[in-house]
Amino acid sequence: MRTKRRIGTFLAASSLFVGVGLTFGANSASADPTFTFKKFDNAGNGPIIAVYNDGHSAGAGYWHKDPVSYYPGDSIQAVDSYSDGWAIETILYDPYHTTSTSGHPAPYAGPYKTYNLPEGTSVKIRVCATKGLNATCSSYYSSTA
Repeated sequence: MRTKRRIGTFLAASSLFVGVGLTFGANSASADPTFTFKKFDNAGNGPIIAVYNDGHSAGAGYWHKDPVSYYPGDSIQAVDSYSDGWAIETILYDPYHTTSTSGHPAPYAGPYKTYNLPEGTSVKIRVCATKGLNATCSSYYSSTA
């Protein structure tokens, strides 16, 4: 009889802990950041897409279609400026190329990834905030090489 009561008490306590765990798990999802993106024109040299995490400047993705002083042409770059545990990924599409700040603590400016594209090639660029398998991405913005 005592064993049945102990098992019953154990099961009741276990279900209480599981219920509490599910409740706290549900609340933590609402604490996920809200990312927003804003496109800027880089003096006619392709878009800069700024990333904001709950209003804080979190980084940016760059497309440079022509070489200017310190950066090469036909290049993408990802920059993470906010220590929030999220990485910044810049994606060039058609042709598809990507660069990311993943694995580096912020602030971090990734290296330029360069590609020799024919002049006038249409490309699209987008930027994502990534953490593990989670990603929040901007729209694609059009430019040329």
